[in-house]
Amino acid sequence: MPRSLLYFALAFSLLLILLQLGQSTLLFRRELVEAGEIWRVLSGQFVHTNWPHLGMNLAGFWMLLSLTGSIVRPATLALYIMGLALGIGLALYVWQPALQWYAGFSGVLYGLLVWGGIQLWLAKDHTLGAALLLITLGKLAFDAWQGGNPLSEQLIAAPVVAAAHYYGVSLALLSSLPAICRHYASSKTAS
Repeated sequence: MPRSLLYFALAFSLLLILLQLGQSTLLFRRELVEAGEIWRVLSGQFVHTNWPHLGMNLAGFWMLLSLTGSIVRPATLALYIMGLALGIGLALYVWQPALQWYAGFSGVLYGLLVWGGIQLWLAKDHTLGAALLLITLGKLAFDAWQGGNPLSEQLIAAPVVAAAHYYGVSLALLSSLPAICRHYASSKTAS
């Protein structure tokens, strides 16, 4: 992993830990968003229900970086994180009206895993890219089929909001379409 990405990952991990200290002020709470605290749409993606929840998401984040670190730039990763977080927060607010509160980075993480798999594939690491995509999408499908993940719910002491995962994956796929189209258009002209 390049040193710049390592520094970014350490700073981002520290930021998530520090934000957890202000969890009650930052988590997504529908009635407070509607009362004008609109930052919660975004900030709810960066706080967690408890410390084990944060630990699980940080472990996933570091696993992603260990797999994609050779092809991911910190600035691109930061933009993706913010775009996914905002998109997921808005989607939860608009399309999940029954959802009263939310906290967690897992929707963003699912999106990053799909995006990372696509980036690996486009960088010609087809095996690792396909494996990351299949494992992530397989986990998403398995959780949907099972109706949730009781172990995760027990660890985070709250229901898993699967919609955040679906929105993260959907946003990652949609935002990757231009790169996929460019890649295959350039490979056709090269052959």
